[in-house]
Amino acid sequence: MRTIESRRDSQSPHVSTSGRLRTGLAIAVLITASLWRLWPAVDTTPFHRDEARWIGNSAVLREWRHPLSIRWQDEGYRNVYGTLDEVNRRRSQPPLAMYVFGIGMIVQGEGLPTTGYWIMSQDDEWNADHGNMPSQGELQAARRTNVVIAILTVLGLFAIGMRMTNRVGGLVAGLGYALHPLVLDTSTRAWSDPLVVFCVVAAAVAAIRFGDRPTIGRAAVIGVCLGLGAAAKLSPLMLAFVFGACGIAPFIWGVLRRKRTAVRSGLALASIPLVAAVAFLASYPYLWTDPITRTRRMFAFRTLSFDLQALVSPHARVSGLGDTTRRFGVQLAQRDSIGGFLLTEFDLNPAWSWLREIDLMLAALGWVLLVALLFRREFDPGMTLPAVVLGGEAALIAATFRLDYARYMLPLVPALTIGIGIVCGLAWSVAAGYVHVVTMEGHAPTAVSETAT
Repeated sequence: MRTIESRRDSQSPHVSTSGRLRTGLAIAVLITASLWRLWPAVDTTPFHRDEARWIGNSAVLREWRHPLSIRWQDEGYRNVYGTLDEVNRRRSQPPLAMYVFGIGMIVQGEGLPTTGYWIMSQDDEWNADHGNMPSQGELQAARRTNVVIAILTVLGLFAIGMRMTNRVGGLVAGLGYALHPLVLDTSTRAWSDPLVVFCVVAAAVAAIRFGDRPTIGRAAVIGVCLGLGAAAKLSPLMLAFVFGACGIAPFIWGVLRRKRTAVRSGLALASIPLVAAVAFLASYPYLWTDPITRTRRMFAFRTLSFDLQALVSPHARVSGLGDTTRRFGVQLAQRDSIGGFLLTEFDLNPAWSWLREIDLMLAALGWVLLVALLFRREFDPGMTLPAVVLGGEAALIAATFRLDYARYMLPLVPALTIGIGIVCGLAWSVAAGYVHVVTMEGHAPTAVSETAT
């Protein structure tokens, strides 16, 4: 049995200079493709009212001067228009995206906004007249911040794909995310969804490092990434507890076999939920006075919010896992897919319409091949743990999917593009091996002839 302590950084193969150059070239291609795809859309993507909320709420960054003040509580704000959102401002959304947008606007010279609180029951014109509309400069600065986050996510997926297969697999995984229509729609708006995906991908990259050499410090990095992800959206907090459960097996195995390193690895994994909870709590002063009660209030309000939105948009209500699967298929195949992007971008003949659905087929094949690889490599922790992160987040989204809003499906895209990357990476390995064999066979008769001469 391959144990979690069996691989060490010192055993990693030496990377040649040409290998580093190819990796650098791949990174340059990914950054260029991401900028080409996403940066121009900062100016052209239609405004969405949720962006006004996120940008306006970024002003809470000022309140870190007084983290125990009433401004971190719901009661610190007047209910001017008698709406439910106004009396639940601080519990309604975790704040990490607000901080990131605020910092992004400051860095780009916009400063923190002074706009009012967007009232969802009123239209855009009414909110603009009442000073709730962000300026064009604030909107573009927040959107550009999300584009940078998307590029970092692309690079993280490249690292994961390269670890799973090879450089080609990583390149395809990164490009798949950069070019995906759902990424274009979400990462060029001031929404929190791209940030939570980045935190999950960062946790997966940290999981590779932990799998290669398990230490408490590396486990803590995973916990911090998931805790910060929970401070953007709540689902990574649940994923942290899944990781904690993963520590049970190596701990028990280590105790039974008297393997101290396995015991320490199990304890390190078990510490991840605690570290995640601390990071989540530290980022969110609203929780400080009563962490357990206020966290429950947050989850309760999110549930109520989904129920109310389902009443307003009954067509978006999701009823069960079967309906969830169907809606995922419609969104990620018929509406938003890499194949569909290629079909449109290159104006291909309608006979190529099957490309719209090839994403899901390749991704499914890729995950099947990944499971086979894990069996073959005795569940190498450096491959298994990042798969648990990406696959676990996708599974959590599927299990908790209650409203059919396209951006809520964004955490599925990394799992999808990694699956595609695995297929392409393995195909490249097979093709390269075949070419190498043919080339060697071609040289063999020549060598024999020269020897005889």
